[in-house]
Amino acid sequence: MPAAVTGASPGAWPYRPSERSRFADSGGNEMRGNLGAIALILIGILALAINLGLLEVDFAQLLRTWWPVLLIIVGVGMFLAPDTDAPRKRN
Repeated sequence: MPAAVTGASPGAWPYRPSERSRFADSGGNEMRGNLGAIALILIGILALAINLGLLEVDFAQLLRTWWPVLLIIVGVGMFLAPDTDAPRKRN
């Protein structure tokens, strides 16, 4: 079809993405999404167990004792996260 009929710019039709472009370097975003989902599921299970009386947890005491671990976890997460500011390599 002519470009004027489809509204596409010249040279854009037919669009054929290469296999490399569809699956190239995802940057680990899939795992980050899975990790967040797993964390939400575990937090939900923990909250449900506390609400049902299956667990008795004093979050204030836990937080007072173990708050430095939160800083360590955030630091390790920042260290292991992919660098989004770096320019992308072109093949």
